[in-house]
Amino acid sequence: MKAYSKENPPIVLRVDVGHYVLVEEVDSKPYLIHFKPEVKIISDEEAEAVYRYKRYFWTTRNVQTEDMKTSAVDDYVQAFRNDPSRDKVKAVLKLLNPASMLDFGGATGGIYECLKGIRYTNIEPYAPFVERQLKDFPETEGIVMDAEAFIESYTTEERFDIFFASVSLCMLPPRLVRAVLAKAKEFCDRIVIWDYAGNLTGDISGGPVLYPYKPNGPLGHNFAHPYVVYLQELGSEIRDLVMTQDHEAIIDHCIIHAENGVMN
Repeated sequence: MKAYSKENPPIVLRVDVGHYVLVEEVDSKPYLIHFKPEVKIISDEEAEAVYRYKRYFWTTRNVQTEDMKTSAVDDYVQAFRNDPSRDKVKAVLKLLNPASMLDFGGATGGIYECLKGIRYTNIEPYAPFVERQLKDFPETEGIVMDAEAFIESYTTEERFDIFFASVSLCMLPPRLVRAVLAKAKEFCDRIVIWDYAGNLTGDISGGPVLYPYKPNGPLGHNFAHPYVVYLQELGSEIRDLVMTQDHEAIIDHCIIHAENGVMN
């Protein structure tokens, strides 16, 4: 990270929103320089500032060293194979037995490994992840695309059985999560989300909610969304809520399975 000084100060993006001190360099590369491990309700403006940092991280990972970026791809491959916290997610998806899946933020496409034979498309903002996916699973489709591009321009002539989002929507502010789910409903019959269980039904209200995830890492806090509320707003029917645990995270996770009605 660039060294700041009195003679070379950062441009302040947002100072101490309860978790973060966010700064932005002159070349518009935002950096997270401090956060506190606590739950916080923040404003929409603050949520957008947090998201700008996360979007920059997930499209470039330029807040990491080159060695860290190189190892990240292999780490994600191994996580899907060996992380026990994902076993229940894999089991639920196998029971649902989809013929096709649209995976939102699917990293290296690891979930496909336990569902081989399905028609699979991965929407992922970090190009090296997609490159690895297509190397390991050339029969699949991988598209380098962030959330805004997905909302604005993604289209397909074929419907998918399942829209799947595994700890990816928590990187987005509420306005984008609502828009992503609405977009998914256009193309997908069912929605399966694996994410934070801390605010599923909107019990914490008053603004976007940030939860501590891995407070000692570069993405220490993520958004805890009221997914049940969002899905009900879309007219989707909640079929299952299955609690899980992420062994590295502070709060429990939940698998949310919903079925979509016909779009008006």
